[in-house]
Amino acid sequence: MPSRTAPCRRCLASLQSWKGGQLVICQDDDSGSTKCTRCRRLNKTCVVPIGPLKARATALAQALATANGGHTDAVKAAQTAVKKAIQGQKNAAALPAHKASDAEKLAATEREERQLIAQERLVDAVEKVGNTLAALLEAYEGVHANILNPPSPSSLGELDDEAVAEAGPAGENV
Repeated sequence: MPSRTAPCRRCLASLQSWKGGQLVICQDDDSGSTKCTRCRRLNKTCVVPIGPLKARATALAQALATANGGHTDAVKAAQTAVKKAIQGQKNAAALPAHKASDAEKLAATEREERQLIAQERLVDAVEKVGNTLAALLEAYEGVHANILNPPSPSSLGELDDEAVAEAGPAGENV
């Protein structure tokens, strides 16, 4: 009889409170029913966990399998995770519908506020980058003004005869 990857809720309740001794193994029944052996023997419904609880139940079963019958830190951590998941489900089920909707509205409002704050921070960062780029461009233009705006030939004026005589004929190195 193969053991299940995720124990049923009844077996999981035993596994989460296990401290040592005989270990409950949730395994399929050989009779062809959908119940595990323990639930069939007790004539109880066999409910397989779903969602996050199933993932934590699988992790607990793996931790117990690798612990070789010892109550290791990994087993304790997995048991705690299962207990928290079950308690979270109980708290959610116990919360009245109107309070649940109020909590959902509050959570949605908080998400919207966080998104607005993030957008404002993004706008501020973009403005800061824009100001930095403008200052950088201004500094670049100041340093390279003669390259960016070369003087026009008319503003240079005509060379006087002494400068031409000092330079020598064209093509000669002085």
